[in-house]
Order: sequence, then structure tokens, then C-alpha cells
Amino acid sequence: MISFISSLISAEWTILIYMAADNGLHNYALQDIEEMELSQFGNEANIIVQMDGDQNSNLPNTYRYRINYHPEEGIQSAIISNLGESDSGSYLTLKSFVEWGFNRYKSEKKALVVWSHANGWAKNINGKGIAPDNDSESFISMSEHQMQAALHNINLDLLIYDACNMQSIENLTELKGRAKYIIGSEELVPATGLPYSQVFDYWSIAENIDSIAVNIPKIYVDAYRPGNIYNPGPFLQKITSSAVKMENYSNFENSLNSYLNKWSNDTELFINARENINEFGISYTDIDLKELLLYLSLNSENPELVNDSEELYTNLLEIFVSHDSSSFNYKVGTASIWFPKYSYQFQNNWQIYRNLNFAQGQIGNFLNKFLAPDEIPPFPFFITKKLVLNETIFLEWENHLDPDPLTYYLNFNFEDGSSQIFTVINNDSFETVIRQAGKLYIIAEDASGNRTISETVDFDISRNYGKIYIAPNPVKSIDTGKIIIYDTNIGGKRGELSIFSISGKEISKKMFEIPTGINEFKLALNEVVSHKISSGIYLCTIKIGNKGYKTKFAIEN
Repeated sequence: MISFISSLISAEWTILIYMAADNGLHNYALQDIEEMELSQFGNEANIIVQMDGDQNSNLPNTYRYRINYHPEEGIQSAIISNLGESDSGSYLTLKSFVEWGFNRYKSEKKALVVWSHANGWAKNINGKGIAPDNDSESFISMSEHQMQAALHNINLDLLIYDACNMQSIENLTELKGRAKYIIGSEELVPATGLPYSQVFDYWSIAENIDSIAVNIPKIYVDAYRPGNIYNPGPFLQKITSSAVKMENYSNFENSLNSYLNKWSNDTELFINARENINEFGISYTDIDLKELLLYLSLNSENPELVNDSEELYTNLLEIFVSHDSSSFNYKVGTASIWFPKYSYQFQNNWQIYRNLNFAQGQIGNFLNKFLAPDEIPPFPFFITKKLVLNETIFLEWENHLDPDPLTYYLNFNFEDGSSQIFTVINNDSFETVIRQAGKLYIIAEDASGNRTISETVDFDISRNYGKIYIAPNPVKSIDTGKIIIYDTNIGGKRGELSIFSISGKEISKKMFEIPTGINEFKLALNEVVSHKISSGIYLCTIKIGNKGYKTKFAIEN
């Protein structure tokens, strides 16, 4: 036992393989486990498989195997755990396996293979997500950040997808910081998947992680070329694979967003490119980013677009350290990006797509203009905060991501029959002075004139003299917080304001003068506190003449 544990601790690699096979892939999972056993790498590395089997098979539960070299027929590796029935479509199941595996099997380097059905970033297109479980009807959702949550606090050397359509710009953006390299395919992956014996044989002799990342895509694509292990016939199969070095991915993402932003007003220059390149994904709305940039570089008549496309193409190849394809004349093979050809495709899927981190950039605006006219109204929203302090009303509302920058029209109807409209552009908060009670509602309008109206809310006035307030409270940013003094006879006087921590330490002090003729005076919190302060409870005290005021407020960074 001592020598066994010692061998686990001293292993160079721990490779965890999450096989979600309770979805029609059960027999292929068994075949792949047998194939893993054909490589002697299992005697050197910790290769641990968790397979969720088909309920109607002779292996209906979830089993954990430690893979060793066994060239004989049938699975011979030891079952180290029988977990009973599990929900492999839950990210919590994946998270549990990953945390258990890397804690139990210590090693210098870590790799994770996610093996199953998949359809890229989609939450539920055609009823299938990432690692679907037929019994629970669940799946791991990239658009709900569940893969990211499953790998929280896990630093992988390699993340490998043996699943369809997972190598996309959207998915890569979700998993920044989770792995040094991410390997996958933007195309459909045959049920036979990776040639594990060949992959592990190379892995065992590779000089470093870089070599492994560069060569796994090549080994995979080669296995499906005519005459090879998974394609003994003479015909080509559509296969792609790539490896992305994630170290500089954020810089590339920024360059891509700058590119989309710059050309979002000239999207007609992209029409021919979109018509003449390959399509990927379940609904065939994705395209290979390399092919798009290459087409524009070679065919656009706009020299500035050619230059920008060439520059971004160069940046792309710097992070894609390896990419290969079969049956595509080497035009594709890097990663896909969502680029629907028709408005209905955009409209049907934007509600899912907008939740992705990549959607927070410029892609929505670019696609919206490419597919104009826009017929999607802003998403329904609610007024989330309505705070009236004396004669000032503070409002906040939901700001759902829209492809367009939104304009909000705040409609105030006062009890005397008068009304007033305020305009707020692409923001989700507002404050103004009010003199009487009434009702209000908000209209959100996009660039194409589509509108959505909020509910109507009442507001009143409550004058509380001799008070100070911090708004909003709790304060999420000192740049938006305000200190408000409301009292009679304060105009024309000098004041002194101090802020203390809960332990009594003075954080900041400021002298100020109040203009004459007013009962309400406001100070921006960042005028008082010039540096960031940590989350917690604070005390604010003010002296004006012979009067003193104090209040508590919270900082939530």
C-alpha cells in the first residue's frame, strides 16, 4: 500500500476522463476504455475514468476505473468505485469528480478530458447540451457558466473535449484562466472520438506540454484520413481539431472585439464572405474565424479591412499553436464563432447567447447591424430600486444585455397632472429632484425603434429634516455613492465631514461649504474618499455650525 500511494504522488500526469455516456453513447464509451488499455501509458500516469453508463445495460451505474495496460479483449482495468446512479448532466457531478480525482491522485501536471455529446455554447438547441444525461434530462450549460463553475479553483495544464462543436471563441472565453491549453473540435466529432491508444502512446514520450498540445490535434485528424485507423475506406471525412494556448487569449479577445467594433458600421463588406465559407454547429450558424479572416484578406476590395483582417489573422495563429482539418482543404480548423446568416437565427438564439461572457463585447452589436433591420425588442425588465430621500428619487432597473445600446425614457406623471420625461442612454440608474408625489414608468428603446415598457410604480415625498443619508446604501462603488444632507438653515455655512471604520479609525476627512438658499446638499463619496476602501460597515459624521449628524453605511466591493 505504501509503494502504491508513493507511485501516485510521484506521477508526472493525472489525466481525468469524464465520460457522460447515459445518452446513447454507452457502447462507444466501453470501446474507448478498451482502447485506453492498449497504451502502456496507464502504467506510468494516473489515468482515471468516470463513466456514467446506460440504465438498460449490464453496467447501469457510474463507475470509476484506474486505467492500466491490458492488451487482452474486454475491459480489464480495476473498478475503484461504484457510485450508483448519478446525474452526469449536472456540473456538480463533474466538479465532484475533478476535485476528488486531483486530490486523490497527486501529480506534477493535470489534464481533464470531457467525453460526451455536445453542441457548443448552446443551452438547449435541439434538446441537447454538453454531457446530456437522458435519465435526468439535464446537461452542463456553457451559457449558464456551469463548465466554468465545475472547474472553479482548478488549474489544468490541458483541457480536452472529446465532444462535438466545443472549440469556439465563445467557449474559450468562458474558460479563460482554467487551463494552459484547450483542445477540441469546432466540427461534429464521430462517436469513435479520439484514438486514445495513439494519443497516450505519444503522450508517454512527449518532451513537454507544448509538444502534447501541438500533436494531439494532428493525431486525431490523421486517424480519420482515408486508409487510417478510423477511416479504412477511400473517402474523406469532415474532421477538425485545434489547440489553443490560453496564456495570451485575453489579448486576442480584445483585438477581436476592437475589430468587430470598428467594422460594425460597415457590415455589408462581410456579406460575400459569409455567403462563401463553411458553416458549423447544430443549426449551421457558426463559421471558422480563420476562414473568415483569410477570405476577407484575399477577396475584400477595401484595403483597410484587408489590413485589419490580416493583422487579426496573424494574432489568431499566435494563440492557436496547432490546428488541422480533413476534407476542408485546410481552410478551417481553428475555432468557430457565431455568425448567423438570417435574422430569425439571431432572434431565436440571442436570449441564450447574451448570457455568455463573449457576448458582453462587440459581437451582438456587429451581428445586429449585419442582420438589420432589427426586430427584437429589448427584454422585459423591472425597476429594481426606488428610493425617495426627501426631494430626491434614486432609481435602478434591470439592464439586460441588448445587441444595441439602449435609450431609456423615464416618464414621470405627477399628482397635479403635470409630467416630465428624462432620457438615459445605456445606463441602469438615475436620480433627480422631485417636488411632489406621482407615478413613473420606463421605456427602453433600441437603435431600430423597438420598445419595451416597464411596470408603473408609485412614488411619494417624505421630508425628514435634520438627516444625512448615503445613497445607494450599501455602496458598491465609491464613484457612484453620494452623501446627502437635508436640513433647514444650512445654506451658506461651512461643514466638516469625517468617515470612520467600525473600529473607530478615521478613514477620511473633508471640509466643505454649502451654497446659500438650499435645504439639501450633496457630496460625491469619491470627493471624500480618494482611495478604494475595503468592504465593511463605516460611520459618517458631519458638523455644520453647532449641529451634528451621523449615519452608518456599508461598502460592498
